[in-house]
Amino acid sequence: MFNAHNTCIFEGRIVGTPKYTSITNHKDNSQIQKVSFTLAVDRPLSSSQKQAEMAAGNPTSDFVNCSMIGQRVATFQQYCPAGKALTVVCTYVSWKKQNQQTGQTEYGNGFNVEDFKFTVNDAKALQQQDNGFQQNNGFQQNNGNGFNNYQQNQQNVAPQSNFEMFPEGASSPF
Repeated sequence: MFNAHNTCIFEGRIVGTPKYTSITNHKDNSQIQKVSFTLAVDRPLSSSQKQAEMAAGNPTSDFVNCSMIGQRVATFQQYCPAGKALTVVCTYVSWKKQNQQTGQTEYGNGFNVEDFKFTVNDAKALQQQDNGFQQNNGFQQNNGNGFNNYQQNQQNVAPQSNFEMFPEGASSPF
């Protein structure tokens, strides 16, 4: 179940190669697929602020450690290599464990990915690659795997008002 009080949304690019592992479900000893990856998220800086930060040697991106388990890992593995731009919806988690070698308690934190979508810029690239995606009424659909992505129109221009979204004389679908 999704926790609305612990929701984080990040948009960025996958850094490095995602790490795929299997973990054991202790209830029935079945194997569950897991992926761990880092997402580079740009800070909201103007171009002049970004140049100043870079000149001073300060970072202009944050690196978010993410993990995901379950059936979506297969889709992630097929379509999300290093450098892929994604939007992820996550929950924040913190943990502590006993180090078996030193006996010391270790603490950590990260983000569990509940859902992911391709960003608008990468949706066009996916359509051009035709990796099993098909155009369907202005959306791209991944062979029924359960997520849709907005596809930009060819003009790449946002409407100036709500009325420009519909052709003249057409009735609103609302």
